[in-house]
Amino acid sequence: MTFQVHRYRKTWNIGDAIQTIALQRLLPSVSYVWRDKDIAAPDSPYVVNGWLGNNQPPVDNTHCLFAGVYVHSNEDNYRWIRNTRFPEVGARDPATVMWCADRKIRSSLIGCATLSFDSYAGPRSGRYAVDAEAPEATFISHDIGDLDWDAQLSLARDLLLRYMRAELVITSRLHVALPCLAFGTPVIIVDPMKWGDRERNRRFSILDAMGARYGTPHVQDVSAWRRRYVDFLERNLAIRIVPKVF
Repeated sequence: MTFQVHRYRKTWNIGDAIQTIALQRLLPSVSYVWRDKDIAAPDSPYVVNGWLGNNQPPVDNTHCLFAGVYVHSNEDNYRWIRNTRFPEVGARDPATVMWCADRKIRSSLIGCATLSFDSYAGPRSGRYAVDAEAPEATFISHDIGDLDWDAQLSLARDLLLRYMRAELVITSRLHVALPCLAFGTPVIIVDPMKWGDRERNRRFSILDAMGARYGTPHVQDVSAWRRRYVDFLERNLAIRIVPKVF
């Protein structure tokens, strides 16, 4: 069976493509649909992950499984969720669990698809500062401009390989911190409270739920979170997941 997953245009953030790569490697076959257009085919399951913002969702499509989503203020997204035939929402973070509960929507905390990457035990080299200040590290930004989808996929894979093999990553980006934790890469996560951004704090609440530490090199076994995400997909899609390389 072929499953539909997001692709992005004018996203400005390569972390979006990183999430899609993390998800598609868990599914046997995928096709891409634009997140901001109501073109998802109703006869093919649409596995929806990541941040659901102010885009116009395909509200009438009932064949959508929400697997690791962050949902906030767009009530159209909650109408979309209510219309799905699947019995539960896979929430990425505690904030989404709370907002779903406020609307009497059943949800479970499963984390992010990027926590499902396999751990890495090979040689490590390189220090990277991803949208963070660290004079001793090579600077990388996840602000990408308006890249076409194939270019986004290529860049995202290149960055993931760098993070996987790095000796240290310093970052203010959620979708750098989470893959690094999955890979077993030491990561210094900038405390989101320092940004004074309430929305950022809510999105980063998954790290608080995981017990991650800020401002110091951090390595954590996330195998339980990997299993939680995979189990959610398997029980809702009735498939056996064999992860692929990215």
